[in-house]
Amino acid sequence: MRARVAVVVGLALLALAGSARAEGKQQCLNRVRKGFGDCQRRVREQCRKEFDQGLSGCFGPNDPCIAKCQEEEHRCSLEPEATLAGCRAACAGDLKAASRNCPTTGDAAKVCIPAARVAALKCRQHCAEVMGPAKERCTGAFKDCLTACARGG
Repeated sequence: MRARVAVVVGLALLALAGSARAEGKQQCLNRVRKGFGDCQRRVREQCRKEFDQGLSGCFGPNDPCIAKCQEEEHRCSLEPEATLAGCRAACAGDLKAASRNCPTTGDAAKVCIPAARVAALKCRQHCAEVMGPAKERCTGAFKDCLTACARGG
């Protein structure tokens, strides 16, 4: 049985390696990065689902106090999340534009792309710094609301 599993795993790895060569390293890297981001989103969504189910276990299904907290948190988070997503998208666009303008050969090429990446990182950090307090206010209000519900609220 183990031998069959090893053969299947080996064949799968060869297929992946072959597809990586066929599609090109950069395309493969882009695909793998996208897959990683998609995976992280799925995990966050699953954790949120489990948290919501846990709340139902604590307070009973369709508890009006919990429903109110969840609605308020959703409403509160909409603007900061949309603004953060827009800000990050602008950073990504700036990185693409800067990368396209970089020379492809010589010493300038060795400096230009890394500098563009650093600028994009600083841009994303700025987005998080700007929107962080608004998201924290929503999270704090949600926690306070849940605590009030637990106290009979």
